[in-house]
Amino acid sequence: MGVEALNAFLKTLEEPPQAILFILTTEDSGTLPETVLSRCTVLNLEQSIVFSEESLELAHKILLSITETSELNLLKNTNALSDKTVALEVLPAMRAILSDALSLTVCDETLLSKDLSEVLSTKLTKKKIIGLIETINHAIYTINRNVNLSLMSTWICGEFRRISWQK
Repeated sequence: MGVEALNAFLKTLEEPPQAILFILTTEDSGTLPETVLSRCTVLNLEQSIVFSEESLELAHKILLSITETSELNLLKNTNALSDKTVALEVLPAMRAILSDALSLTVCDETLLSKDLSEVLSTKLTKKKIIGLIETINHAIYTINRNVNLSLMSTWICGEFRRISWQK
């Protein structure tokens, strides 16, 4: 797309006609200009999800500590998210496990960790699971925009605790 076409499209994207929804597809969202990405919700539709054992282990620790009454383990475990590489590996694993827990509320199928997903689906309501997933999505978004990772890990710890304590 040329510069003139892109500028015209941005104007339409910023002020879309009423009742219009744009769905943009690309094989690599990194090739899109930041001006377009900042006005879009990016969904990754990859079929194969592979997580390292270390990422899954830390994801398990964080998710289990969300269900505990003590905040110390949650604070200790989320501190590992202060490293960008770790955070961008662990947060998607957490999101996948929480998605499994959410699916267990309506069917009996999981992709990753059935045992942990069962624990989460019994200790957390659907609303809480969705809130945790939204928090993770926001954290991934902000990490990709170079947020202060120490502040982000503290924020995510607080958000996880706030969501888990909601009635």
